[in-house]
Amino acid sequence: MLPSATRAFARRRRRSRAWAAALLLAAATPAPAAGAAPPAGTRGQSAAAAPASAPGGLQLWIRRAGREEAVRLTVLSADGRFEYAALPVLRDLLRERRTGRDHPIHWRLALVLARISAAFPGAPVVVVSGYRTHSRSARRSRHLRGRAADVRVPGVPARRLVNWIRRNLPNVGVGYYPNSTFVHVDVRERGAFWVDYAGPGNPPCYDPHPAAAFASGRADRTPEATARRTICPR
Repeated sequence: MLPSATRAFARRRRRSRAWAAALLLAAATPAPAAGAAPPAGTRGQSAAAAPASAPGGLQLWIRRAGREEAVRLTVLSADGRFEYAALPVLRDLLRERRTGRDHPIHWRLALVLARISAAFPGAPVVVVSGYRTHSRSARRSRHLRGRAADVRVPGVPARRLVNWIRRNLPNVGVGYYPNSTFVHVDVRERGAFWVDYAGPGNPPCYDPHPAAAFASGRADRTPEATARRTICPR
């Protein structure tokens, strides 16, 4: 009989393979376009010049907020192999802006970002925040381990992006921030969803019933000040 540590490793490996297979299957499913032109400063690239996927593979069109140039990375080759050369580029793009420190980026996060890029090919995925050396919301934040990013896609409403991620990407954490300008996405063992009413740079203010708040539209109608009085008073 195999030792327990060996069995646990084998289970994690099977889950990772199943997760990757699910993403690859989803990649073959047509997705809506963003319907927006690329932002200024991307060297005149158009949507046609930045295809979401290479023939038989998967590409990521991405830039960091505050940088003008967007880059295109092949994440999956035409024969379905993961392209590890993309990870050092993502490590640089997702480095902490305040300190300049970086961290290895998990390969699953690279796949998630590439799937978002493929689903909304009209503009690059914009990284607002990636790796962090500390987090005010949780000591176990996946930002601290290179497994999370706060992103937006120009021309795509945050609600639409959240809806698409929740429907199409397994074992992903999704955070909706109606009073901010980004969507949080991370990779984990089981999927999770939350609504945080905090504005940029403010302490978190979580809705205790995020699915209902999102589905009913209440999250979009609740300003941060109201939420801090009625939902998460100190």
